[in-house]
Amino acid sequence: MSTRHIWKRDTRPLLYRRLVEKFGAYSSWENASFPSHALREEYENFIESFALVVGAKSATAVKHQIAYATNGNSAGGPNVAINLMNNISAAVEAGFIRWCDVPSVRLVRDEPLYGKQPRENVYTQDIIGDTVGMA
Repeated sequence: MSTRHIWKRDTRPLLYRRLVEKFGAYSSWENASFPSHALREEYENFIESFALVVGAKSATAVKHQIAYATNGNSAGGPNVAINLMNNISAAVEAGFIRWCDVPSVRLVRDEPLYGKQPRENVYTQDIIGDTVGMA
């Protein structure tokens, strides 16, 4: 099953809603990768179960989706940018993160994006329309 079919329009919102229900908003987490040491085993079990239910390749694949929304450190082409923005949007909509918590994202492309020259950095603010730091 390809990633395109696993991470459907409803899959990401479901992931982030369930994370909020079970473990709270990301801002309340004690660790960048899991809610707390006390909840770590429950969190790992949830991630593994979610991966099985949606048909993800592994729990790591689910964690990768969460990382898109929480740390913004992703490199790659257009599909990575789309995944990143879809995860951020779903996470914000579910209350997992707030817009003010959206990580600064650096996307590097080999082709022009929105009229910018190749290999120029494009930040989240450019993509979502926030003009912070733009001339």
